[in-house]
Order: sequence, then structure tokens, then C-alpha cells
Amino acid sequence: MNKLYLLVTIFITVFFINVFPKQIPLSNSKNNSSEINLSTPPPHIKVQDPDGGEIWYAGTSNTIKWDDNINENVVIELYKGGSFYSTIFNSTPSDKTEIWDIPLSIESGSDYKVKISSVLYPNIFDFSHHNFTILRNQITVTTPNGGESWQAGTTQIISWSDNIAENVSIELYKGGTLHSTISSSTSSDGSMDWSIPEAMESGSDYRIKITNINEPSITDTSDAEFTIIGKPEVHR
Repeated sequence: MNKLYLLVTIFITVFFINVFPKQIPLSNSKNNSSEINLSTPPPHIKVQDPDGGEIWYAGTSNTIKWDDNINENVVIELYKGGSFYSTIFNSTPSDKTEIWDIPLSIESGSDYKVKISSVLYPNIFDFSHHNFTILRNQITVTTPNGGESWQAGTTQIISWSDNIAENVSIELYKGGTLHSTISSSTSSDGSMDWSIPEAMESGSDYRIKITNINEPSITDTSDAEFTIIGKPEVHR
């Protein structure tokens, strides 16, 4: 009986060893070089710049930056007020940086965002986290801007603000019509002394117009009319 029991035990042991070999779970094998890594991060894109708060200007070049772990190209789009505005790049390598030449014609606004998406998998995308600002190149006349009274034969300061590098022209308008050119080209440094001719006729309907000489669409005129008082005639 003991011999029979022993034979049965040996048979069962040999059977299980051959049919069900010992399994070592890969997850429990600390030194197993073939352990499978299941922690690969999912594909992603993350906009880094502009990501909110930046002020960029029309007509300038700016660097769009992002991070990703994809190989396919990306599309870069511009949104304004939460709505699609324009496509910046239809397809560009996912190399995490791209130079954008902002068009001069772009609309000024403080509600822009950039969206970057995979061209193959549009559901992989990211937006700027907050709004950034784009300003058109601009000129703003500050003096004379309406209500001033200047005397012919005196020197007055014409002043303005701008964000351009090019020279500007300064013109005098009277009654809505070009009267004379004060300067055909002067530095865009924000101010210029103007020696008003003694022979300037009196009038309360004058305005100053300042224009970028390279881009005439960038211009500004006094908001309201100012007065030039002609020198009184001396009677002998």
C-alpha cells in the first residue's frame, strides 16, 4: 500500500512539473531584464509661448514654443475671443519651435490664443492657457489733439506716441484739406519742434496728421481741431 501511494505521488508530481511549469510573474522579478514597462506616457502637446500675458506687435517676428512627445507634424492656429481667427502654419515639424512673422494687417486685441494640434490625430492638441495681446503698429497724435491755441511766429512742440522704427511725415490740415507739409521725413522719436510761419493764416479748423513713411496705412490725425492765431498786421 505504501509503495502504491509512493508511486501515485511521484506520478502526480512529475505530471505537474511537466504540464504546469513554474511561472515567475514578471512584475515580481526585480532582476528580470525582460520586465515589460507599461508606464509610457500618452501622446501630448503643451503650448509654452505664448501662454498668456505676452504683448506681441504686428509686423514683428516672434517665437512660438511648445513641448510634445509626438513624431508627426503639427498645425498651428490663431484664435481670438475663443473663435478661430487664422491658420499660422498648416503643417510644420514637431520640433517645438517656430518663428511667426505677424502680419501688419492683423487686428489689435488682447484676447488671442494659439492652438497647436497633431496633423494626424487632431484630438491631440493644446491651447495657450491664457490670452495674450497683439497690437498693430500704430501712431497716436498727442499734441495738438484739439482745443489748443498756437500763435503764428512761435515754436511749438508736436508730440505723438508710436511703436514703429521708420521715419514719419507730419502734415497740417485745415478744414479737412491738406494745407502744408511740416516735415516730409523725421525720426519717429515722439516729438518735433515746429516753428509756425509768421504768415500762417488764422483759423480754428487745423489738425495735424502723422504717417509712417514706409507704411502709409499706419497714420493718425488730431482727434479735434486746434487754433492758429495769425500775427496781427502792423499798421503804420
